[in-house]
Amino acid sequence: DTKLQIVIFNVEIFNALFISTCMQNSQSMGTSITLIAVDLLQAAISLLDLYRMVNDVRNIMDELG
Repeated sequence: DTKLQIVIFNVEIFNALFISTCMQNSQSMGTSITLIAVDLLQAAISLLDLYRMVNDVRNIMDELG
């Protein structure tokens, strides 16, 4: 059951390493800003998805009593 969580964890770690390597090797400030903006957008989307899932769980719990 934990296989999926381990895969997601590994993807997140290697994504962070890849982004940090790209930012270190980038000569352009625009590229760094773009990478930061995309990372923030992905984080915001993930938090919104998590918020919606928690609300769905709360609604189900309320329906069950």
